[in-house]
Amino acid sequence: MTKAEQVFHKIAGELPNVKETEILCAYAIKMEQGVTIALLWKDDMVFRLEGADKEEALQIEGAKIFCPRGEERPINSGVLIPFEQSQYWKTYALKAFNTYYRNE
Repeated sequence: MTKAEQVFHKIAGELPNVKETEILCAYAIKMEQGVTIALLWKDDMVFRLEGADKEEALQIEGAKIFCPRGEERPINSGVLIPFEQSQYWKTYALKAFNTYYRNE
């Protein structure tokens, strides 16, 4: 298991009401409501963010809009934060969770 995978699994295990799954051949964190809030893409992590959280995340060195199929097909709500900045991963996992969590 890579260091990135270890960090990913630790974060997923600390979030309530989520499960680990796979999407796009990558580990993902999915909420009970079915919303995917994060995924491990190679050794980087992608977070589903909006508004100020998204803009703030894009200021992190190396962070960028997620483009799994090349620059011409970005996923605009996805922000990729590289492993070198993994100290931010838990913060943005929580921000993504809080954005999409609905207590039903």
